[in-house]
Amino acid sequence: MKRSNILIKLAALSLCMSMIVPHFSMAADETSYQTETSYQTAVPSSEESTVESVPESKETTFETAPPTDSDSESVSNPDSGESQSESTESETSIPETEPSLPEAPPSIPETPPSNSGLSISYDNQAVYQLVSRMYEYVLGRPGDQNGIDNWYLLLTEGGGTGAQLADGFLFSNEFTDKQVADETFIQVMYQSLLGRTPSSSEAASMQSLISDGFSRRYLCRQLIQSQEFKTLCQNAGISAGDLTLTEARDKYPKITAFVLRFYTKCLGRSYDVTGLNEWVQVLADKKSSGVDISYGFFGSKEILESGISKEDYIQRLYETILGRSASSSEIDHYIDYWNTGFSYKHIIYQFVFSDEFKGLCQEYGISVGSITLTEARDKNPEITKFVQQFYNNCLDRSADADGLNDWCANLLDGSSDGADLAHGFIFSDEFKSKNLSDEDFLTILYRAILGREPDKDGLQSWIKVLDNGMSRYFVCSNFINSPEFQEFCSEVGISKGSLTLTENRDQNEPLTGYITHIFNTVLDRKPTADELNDLTGKINGHQMIAEDLAVSILLSDEYKAKGTSDSQFVQDLYLALLRRNASESDIVTITSALKNGKTREQIIKEVIASSEFKDIASDMGILIVRDGWVQQGDSWYFYRNGSKLTGWYRENGYRYYLNPAKDGAREVGWEYVDGYKLYFNYDGQLVQDVEYLVGKQDSYFIKVYKPANYVIIFAKDGNNGYTIPVKAMICSCGNPTPTGDYYTPNKFRWLTMVGGSKAQWCTQILGDYLFHSVPYRIQDNSTLYTDLMYNLLGTTQSLGCIRLRAGDAKWIYDNCSLGTHVNIDPNATSGPFDKPAFEPLPSWHTWDPTDPTASYLCAQHGCH
Repeated sequence: MKRSNILIKLAALSLCMSMIVPHFSMAADETSYQTETSYQTAVPSSEESTVESVPESKETTFETAPPTDSDSESVSNPDSGESQSESTESETSIPETEPSLPEAPPSIPETPPSNSGLSISYDNQAVYQLVSRMYEYVLGRPGDQNGIDNWYLLLTEGGGTGAQLADGFLFSNEFTDKQVADETFIQVMYQSLLGRTPSSSEAASMQSLISDGFSRRYLCRQLIQSQEFKTLCQNAGISAGDLTLTEARDKYPKITAFVLRFYTKCLGRSYDVTGLNEWVQVLADKKSSGVDISYGFFGSKEILESGISKEDYIQRLYETILGRSASSSEIDHYIDYWNTGFSYKHIIYQFVFSDEFKGLCQEYGISVGSITLTEARDKNPEITKFVQQFYNNCLDRSADADGLNDWCANLLDGSSDGADLAHGFIFSDEFKSKNLSDEDFLTILYRAILGREPDKDGLQSWIKVLDNGMSRYFVCSNFINSPEFQEFCSEVGISKGSLTLTENRDQNEPLTGYITHIFNTVLDRKPTADELNDLTGKINGHQMIAEDLAVSILLSDEYKAKGTSDSQFVQDLYLALLRRNASESDIVTITSALKNGKTREQIIKEVIASSEFKDIASDMGILIVRDGWVQQGDSWYFYRNGSKLTGWYRENGYRYYLNPAKDGAREVGWEYVDGYKLYFNYDGQLVQDVEYLVGKQDSYFIKVYKPANYVIIFAKDGNNGYTIPVKAMICSCGNPTPTGDYYTPNKFRWLTMVGGSKAQWCTQILGDYLFHSVPYRIQDNSTLYTDLMYNLLGTTQSLGCIRLRAGDAKWIYDNCSLGTHVNIDPNATSGPFDKPAFEPLPSWHTWDPTDPTASYLCAQHGCH
């Protein structure tokens, strides 16, 4: 062909290729190409192949190890034609048998075929044969004329390279769809590029590269860069060129080797291409670290749910992260550590922050990284071991992760303490369902709470405590309060805490033991917990005395049913109450008395009245006779030397009314007493200010107890008159203070008193006689006559008016309307309410603390 015709052909080819030459896009696994235009032949492209991008970064932890395309499944060899994603846009069926290579290359025509009427002279037979060889060896068919012409012109006139030719054929859709095995690909690559088959060592070397994670493109590049291929291209008059490596696994060989260890050593399988590329890329970009990949693989579902043993898991940690096998002692160490309750993350943590792993990361050129352990069980090894001790000893099992984390978190933040932990396990339903004997129960307390085996004497001592009727809760509380447990908690770094004893039997150990002794002696059995709690509660609450206790057991139907003789009764009585055997003379005397008409109840009373029994009862806190407050049924009574009191009773400053009409029962709530309607609180104490109960009234009655210098305000009780005492006020009357009945005519906010002093909140009684505050030097509430007048309240000091604290004077001024009835009694010294207590003021305190308009002064001085 003439030179001008060649130029015309190249121009036409260039125009054609700019419109229809396919754009190749290499998939991540290099097993298929996607093209915009379908060709029957592999056509070179003037554009560079574009590679699907790898995600820029990975988070520090992964759901699976490593991150993979969720829509694909990897198989044993990701680069072979046998390793395809299950889900692609157009699936290609895998042939049942691998396509075979031709035994000998077909003959290459000596003269070029015609091309649409245009004649191309294949002057460069080396290039022509190279292109033809690609068709025959790679595609397994003769080349189509158009394809051969285009490749020939590109290589001879268009500056094409051998690398472009290899790329166009070995990674074309047509060849990729054949899905040839790695071994076949290597054979095809050698035959098409070098025109020969590989030696066994060459084939093994290439196969090793694939096993090491490298792509087929990487293998192809090795041949393209070989001197043999360069010489072949040079002889053909073309450039060998080069292939651009776009996959991370090919660009960073050292990091690829590092990641590959995690696939082979950790997961025990071959890599998947997507995952390998992504891990290599993020490690190379420093977006992930050695710590990240370690947690990504060893924390993946694939290995955690694989069913491997802890021993195997730890061995894989050593081989993968440290690059060596673990000794048996090293495995045992981590097994013990793991069984303590730590998470697998904590186990990994021990490896990734070791000097060995840091050196390994440095060797491979990646950052070590860091991680924060978030589970509570991984934050404090001592607390985790402490909690696991309770799981192991109390429940005979390892901790569940949620339970262990909850306990560790609560102990770490102080919301739970050692006592809470012990109580939570020892009194859990899971533990109680074991129905342990007392000895087994105590043995577990020693192990769980004290961290040791029980000593023989200590164990027997606590068994006796339980035999005497004390609860297991009581015993557990004593273990928790022991110095051993206190030291244990201090070492762990938590608060010891304590248990609150709620059962009556646990409040008085000697009494509980004594009652248990009586039951064992008289009824030949232990009392139930309910019986013990009932009896000890009544005795501790003074609702039951010694006689009641003895009669309830020795004269019970259960005892009577035994049909004991009188002599046996005497023996039981002495042994139960006096804790000794009766003498022969005692038995003779008492049985004789019983025959002569005495009752067993009378005999019981005589024993209880003895000094011997009184000493025993005193040690137990048992009353011989009722004394003090005693609850009987729903009511409370007060006894003195065995007798009930009635009427008013005063104790610790409180007044109680023991109603004679109710056999001395203590009054509670509203009750009419001595003509007044009074209110007693829940504890039976007289409430001496009921304004909060009755509220503001339309009218009041004021009674002044002149000799006693105090006032009581009364409210009206319907048609019963003013019989409800509301509140009492301390005051100072004077000898001239008038007596009798009056009705208030006027009120004054401030008034000038005798001598020019001032008083506030003034309510007129009669003429110049008023209720008013203690006087001030001037009309200023900070000029109180403190020592001269205020501190003398409660005594007869006024010139005739009735002086009150400012707050009380204001209450009358505000609440008692004009015309309020006032009675000033010259003789009465007390009323239904007591005279209020009074606290004098220091000399510097020149304002009334009850004056609401002066409260700011108290606030300033911090005094009231």
